[in-house]
Amino acid sequence: MSPVFRTSTFKPDPNGWINNNTPICTISVSDSKPGLDVSSGRYRITNITNIKSDWFVAECTGDNGTKSDETLKADLTKLNLDPNVSYLKSIEFTIKDLSGNIGTFQLSENFELDVSKPVSFIENDFLTNYNTPVIIKAAGADPEDSFGNQSGIESIALYYRLKDEDQWIKYGSTQSPFEWEFENDVSGVYEIISIATDRAGNEEEFSNKTNLSFTFDKNIPYKPEFESENSYKSLPEFSVEFEDDYQLKTVEYKLNFHEDWIKINSNDINNKLYTGQWSLAEIDWDFMEDDQTYYMFFKLTDTCGNVYETSSYEDAFNITKDTIPPGSDLILDLSDFKEGSWKETYEITAEIPNDDDISGISLEYRYSTDNSNWNSWSQYGDELTTEDAYIWEFDAKDGTGYYQFRVKISDFAENIVYSQETTANVILFPTVILSVMIVLVILLLLFTVIILKRLKKKSE
Repeated sequence: MSPVFRTSTFKPDPNGWINNNTPICTISVSDSKPGLDVSSGRYRITNITNIKSDWFVAECTGDNGTKSDETLKADLTKLNLDPNVSYLKSIEFTIKDLSGNIGTFQLSENFELDVSKPVSFIENDFLTNYNTPVIIKAAGADPEDSFGNQSGIESIALYYRLKDEDQWIKYGSTQSPFEWEFENDVSGVYEIISIATDRAGNEEEFSNKTNLSFTFDKNIPYKPEFESENSYKSLPEFSVEFEDDYQLKTVEYKLNFHEDWIKINSNDINNKLYTGQWSLAEIDWDFMEDDQTYYMFFKLTDTCGNVYETSSYEDAFNITKDTIPPGSDLILDLSDFKEGSWKETYEITAEIPNDDDISGISLEYRYSTDNSNWNSWSQYGDELTTEDAYIWEFDAKDGTGYYQFRVKISDFAENIVYSQETTANVILFPTVILSVMIVLVILLLLFTVIILKRLKKKSE
């Protein structure tokens, strides 16, 4: 069986339309068994006086034995033809398979020259904003050239670019009906133009200007980011960053006990970033109960109508009202301080049962020699957190005297309270006096020995 040519694939045009006198012609060919001899491709031309040329080598894609669709090419620009003279009438192709069977193709129509460029235009009007695919329709015409030839519109391509960019990007080319569903992952203002190609291969003049544009954005605004735990001791004020990939229009919120959305921005945002700053209504704050968690949901709408809405309590902004000072049940254990113990380091323990709202706790102390005139309060050691045991090893560096202690407690709502002040009397071991006494005893012993020795000598 001979190689098979696919007539409909002949280019520039199966009906013979060309736009110059030395075209590059191609056609698809295949052989199912045993495969093509790709080196055997040939072509020849017939001129307008019906004289046939010699056979020339036609380039063929693929390797010997290929059974796929391959392309034969005849490049007439390589022949010694005058491009200004209408010389061509027809063309023939031949190729063999590996068994020597020959396949042939001859253009059924004579070549016709069309040198006029087609024109096209977008037919439909557009809205300002879209968030779903935009239907775009085009139409075209192919005017007669100076010889009265007119090949007709073959296809129209749609090109687009983002506003303020220079490079046009081909969206797609289609034959009649000339229609596209335009969409893109990148949001922005898009400009569009159409470019027609006729059957002879003439392409419409490419214009760099267009009055056709619209905003396309199919992406919802981003989920806002914020702290997962939020406690407040007074009427809260909020500051949250909101963002869209193109332009936000409105930001709204509602509490979990609200029905209606409350708008945060007063004017359209028209920006991709927006810092929302607002405070809770006093009526809502008064409604809330202490130590109860409430949830704030957000609704973000961009300029094209895409909407992000908080979908769950896990994604919501939680609010805990906390006006009760922490540590109301604090017990400060100073039992390690015992008069007469003569220790220098004492263990102090704070016990705060049933209170998990504490963010930090620190020990403060002051010193007095007479239990009357006190130094200023000083923090002892570092602030401890709920992950630490509330234990301090206290060094009585100020010496014997009176030490007064209190604990500073803060919670996540930044409430701060101090525990009741507790006093302990510290008597340190009198090491200096003891050292002096030891020295005096030693001296006394030395004097005694000396005196005894002298008395003994006199008696002798």
